[in-house]
Amino acid sequence: MRPNQGPVLWLLALLASLPTLLIAYLGQFSRLMGDDWCFFNSALHLGGRDYFSFWLNNWHSSLTYIAIHDILAPLGPEYMPPIFPAIIFGLWLLGLVWLFFLVLRGLQLDANRLPVALILAFLSLAAFVIGVYDWEPLYWYSASIRHSLPVGIFLLVLALFWEAASRQCSGRRLAVLAAAGAAACFVNAGLSQLQTILQLICLTLMLLAIRALIDSPRRRPCLTLYSAGWVGNAAGLIVQLVLPGSATRMSDMGTGARYDQIRALPELLVETVETSAAFIGHQGNIAGFTLLFAAGLVAALLLVKPIDGEPGRRPAAAKAGAGARYWSAALLFGAFASLALTQVAGLHFLASAILYICALILLVVLAARLAAATSDFLSRRIFLAALVGSALAYSSLALSIAVGHFSIGIIYERTLTFAALLSVLSGLAWGGCIGFLLRRRYSRTPGEAPWLRGVIGLGSLVLALAYLSIVSMQAGLIPDFATYAREWDARHQRIVRLREGGEQVITVTPYSYHMTQAISPVDLEIVGWDCQPYYYGLEAITMEP
Repeated sequence: MRPNQGPVLWLLALLASLPTLLIAYLGQFSRLMGDDWCFFNSALHLGGRDYFSFWLNNWHSSLTYIAIHDILAPLGPEYMPPIFPAIIFGLWLLGLVWLFFLVLRGLQLDANRLPVALILAFLSLAAFVIGVYDWEPLYWYSASIRHSLPVGIFLLVLALFWEAASRQCSGRRLAVLAAAGAAACFVNAGLSQLQTILQLICLTLMLLAIRALIDSPRRRPCLTLYSAGWVGNAAGLIVQLVLPGSATRMSDMGTGARYDQIRALPELLVETVETSAAFIGHQGNIAGFTLLFAAGLVAALLLVKPIDGEPGRRPAAAKAGAGARYWSAALLFGAFASLALTQVAGLHFLASAILYICALILLVVLAARLAAATSDFLSRRIFLAALVGSALAYSSLALSIAVGHFSIGIIYERTLTFAALLSVLSGLAWGGCIGFLLRRRYSRTPGEAPWLRGVIGLGSLVLALAYLSIVSMQAGLIPDFATYAREWDARHQRIVRLREGGEQVITVTPYSYHMTQAISPVDLEIVGWDCQPYYYGLEAITMEP
């Protein structure tokens, strides 16, 4: 990419930011719903020690999660839910930009790293918006604290560790960073047990990858820092499991009439595979994967330098050039076609899952052949990194589902937030991997290989169509979300006014539109209904028939 194309990249970054800005804008219409009422009620009326004792003994043991509610609840329901989506996804954006910047620096791309990192981060958030299994972690206050906030903090910790390791920190500075990272991971673990388990898997795979792929000068600081993060996460998880709230939650939810825990291993394996297939075939998640695959492919073909030698091929492999181009194009086209077929309306999730898996296999085969044909070690590293990314994404999904079946007997889609993000990001990994290998293998400039120029055009078209559909979907929600927020505020003010006038039983009218119609398959208004009268200090709140 030439330096004079910097303004174009900044313009593309501004354009790519629109879905993320819409997340923040739609978030301002979020209000208390579901369990929010219970947490706000207990935080305001029980006080610190009694509040902690109540939740630690009766529902769960997520210390940081309980503390955040206790600290923020006094600020009022009118203020925290509307600004929290912007705060959380600001953290996500910062972490992703930092990580992508480090990746681009590691690939030794000379110029324009920051705007490219911004573009990739904004597109990743857009892919997550369409790929997440439901929107509770975006716009439901309690779910966003429990399932989105820990992901944002974890991304920042990973970026900090990577930055420190790349600078080859040592001695006292390395020890201080390791201790700070371990403490941050311990505190972050207190937001959610399940997210902590997934982060432990992530760190474990990263430690294995570091030993296999990182050169000696940087290996020691990398191992030290990421091991410290692993220890912090593990300690936080152990503390939560020892406290009584976790066992109480599992017992109360698992033995009730609503849910059935699965403790027999054969049945658990079968249910995990079946449920995983349903989520693998989730068309929105496949759309997010495809968007980022196209983004990674186009970015790599435009930015990566080929191996020195004759334009278009490695000198030692000139005879295989034409035939290899044909099978490369065929495999890439087959993968795009399989991914496109998953978006047909009404397609059963199992058919979507099969097509998606076939497309992924084609991409792995293509990348493996390209990596084998390219002599440099960096190409093989990138291929292995993409494999590790996919393994992490789908092991996280399967483990989340298995834990849900085993512990409380139900799969809440909001618990799959981290797995959904990793799944769409694996699209970026495979797109970038294949684009990198094609660019290194065949062409000095895109214009010298017309078929690669066609791939860039096809990838750009897929990217544009997916991007426009996401923006259109988000913009279409603005009128309904605004109506919900306006009616919620009017109801809240009316209840407060009538309570101050001495009334203890208040009747309210139903909302013409409830936000849960878009963000959740469960009516969260009903879930939190029993806690609302206590929050307002009333005997009862009834609904007009």
